[in-house]
Amino acid sequence: MGRLNNSWDDYCVRYLAALGTDLADETLKSLWSETKQRFLSASEEDINWFIQALADEQRKLFVVFMVNKVTKSAPKQLEKALFSPLIRAAVYEINPSFNRSFVEPCVIAFGHRLVNEALLDFVEHGSNFEKAGAVNALYWAQVSLRFDREVPSFSKEYATPESQAAYDALADIQLRKRCLFLREFVKNSSVEVRRSIIPSLVLDPLLYPDELRHLIPEAIAIAKTHPDSYICHRIEVQLGTESLLQPLPPRNSKHQT
Repeated sequence: MGRLNNSWDDYCVRYLAALGTDLADETLKSLWSETKQRFLSASEEDINWFIQALADEQRKLFVVFMVNKVTKSAPKQLEKALFSPLIRAAVYEINPSFNRSFVEPCVIAFGHRLVNEALLDFVEHGSNFEKAGAVNALYWAQVSLRFDREVPSFSKEYATPESQAAYDALADIQLRKRCLFLREFVKNSSVEVRRSIIPSLVLDPLLYPDELRHLIPEAIAIAKTHPDSYICHRIEVQLGTESLLQPLPPRNSKHQT
């Protein structure tokens, strides 16, 4: 057991040491060549190492490097074993761009529905840190509308039929997300949760059930009078009175929630 774990530890040390150096490309190619077959035929012990590593701030970088190399060819056993740890890593990643590295392999392997459902469960039942992280990660789990020609506007009616169908297939997920975001924004006073939700907060009453529409003016009032400048700024963007987007402020680490 120790030999196998030490081997992955050694690979990980080499990977981390190479990042940002002139030898990075050469080292990463060498690492992938040495580890590809073992990764694709991972034993239970190997998989346990990957799962533990995904919960570590440094070692997760190596695992996600490996995972993104095999997103279309990984064995189902490996995909299933790493799905929940990858989702958790996406939620716990405080960089709202790098979390994409954990989300996209899951979307490729399991589809948009399962990934959205897993992340929405964190929004609904997680800690405030997890709620904010899951909202951020959901950005990368959206079904994108695609356009194959010049169009009057980038609205759904002008998208390709295939992307319209994929989008419509998740109508129930989109409704769940809209409703959950609205309720959470109004009831949850966490600044980080509200910061994460506000860019995706839908304000059109017609897109909500009757029983939730009264929360929209409440959400707008909360945002407009909020002491946090980012939340105030983003509600004005949502309302169309500002157009220049400010970046999402950094989240605190999970140890500071």
